[in-house]
Amino acid sequence: MTVDTGSADAWVLGSDSQCLQLAPNGTTVQASRDSCPSGSTTFNYPGKATDHGFEVDDSVWFGQSLGAGDTIGTFSYDTMSFPGCGSRRDSLSIPHQEFAVANTTIGAVLDGFAVGILGFGYPSITYQHPNTLSIDEVLAGNASLFDDRTAYPTVFESLVAEGMEPYINLARERTPFDQAQGFEWTLRIQSLTYTTPYGTTVTNTTSFQAVVDSGQNLNLLPFEAARDINAAFDPPATLVETTGFYTVPCNATPPTLGVTIANHTFAIHALDMIWCDEAGTCYSSVVPATNDAQQGISLELPR
Repeated sequence: MTVDTGSADAWVLGSDSQCLQLAPNGTTVQASRDSCPSGSTTFNYPGKATDHGFEVDDSVWFGQSLGAGDTIGTFSYDTMSFPGCGSRRDSLSIPHQEFAVANTTIGAVLDGFAVGILGFGYPSITYQHPNTLSIDEVLAGNASLFDDRTAYPTVFESLVAEGMEPYINLARERTPFDQAQGFEWTLRIQSLTYTTPYGTTVTNTTSFQAVVDSGQNLNLLPFEAARDINAAFDPPATLVETTGFYTVPCNATPPTLGVTIANHTFAIHALDMIWCDEAGTCYSSVVPATNDAQQGISLELPR
């Protein structure tokens, strides 16, 4: 499973899962498994209660929207075990933990190796829905996975309750109440240092907050900074108006980019400035935020 600090649900891919793609008209269509890459060790979903403690929760369903696509499935309960979790050297088990089994993925949600996501993000961003929200309406484009979400005890909360230290390895602060739409754990970015299209190095000292999202490869930055950074690729990156992404030649030379947090500047590695899709098209990892509320909402720290 991929440990994701940008989401809060824990889910595994069911062995009978289907792959869909988003059509231009907003509906979904059947797609080959190659369009939804994942690892091969999927979860054999029993579909009913078992003697070893597995239970199905029919009162709700799972529907999560991620940057790379959507995931739909069922919620269940079972014992989850973690070997050597946190500062503990012994294994840690959580009895009757709620998690999701995905039976539908829309787009390349996983990386081709993982078979699920272990979300360690803020608990209020879970995607559990009551049955009053229709899955068919969502798939038809008439409803959204952002609608009718209910909170439940996440794996991260359960681990803390069992004795795990309540942090991963990042110092975080909460978004101020008057700036938040919901809540999320964030870092305050003091400044960005980057190369301009003219070859000079500029430091933008306008601070903003960012969620450190280990589950994706994009950096959502303020519009002006993203524009200048993408223009500084050699050759310059090209904006795709329909997606908001910038395409670049796969052998392009990226500009320098440094992120200052708590008076320490972290350089983004050049290899992390370009990513490629399965078709071989390459993109800049720097994407402009679409509005003020999203500025800095996701930041991929250097590896």
